[in-house]
Amino acid sequence: MKNLPIEIDYICTDKFKAFAKIFPKEKHKEGKEFTKAIEGNNTMIRTRNRRTNRRTTCFSKELIYHEKMMYKVVMDANERRARKNTL
Repeated sequence: MKNLPIEIDYICTDKFKAFAKIFPKEKHKEGKEFTKAIEGNNTMIRTRNRRTNRRTTCFSKELIYHEKMMYKVVMDANERRARKNTL
């Protein structure tokens, strides 16, 4: 993570004790209330993007197709949230 050109404000994990030893206390948030939304997003991505599962007929070996499909999944999810919040 140190080599990435991004800044991390905080890290959300469950209450697994090893995480408390690794991550600095000031950036570490523990608990289901922090991980619930993240797990929900991961589940949505897995179910909407079958290309990530090699056992499907939609699997592609080309990285560009995975990137484009992931972009489409994320944009679709954001549009749905925007419509839901404006109604």
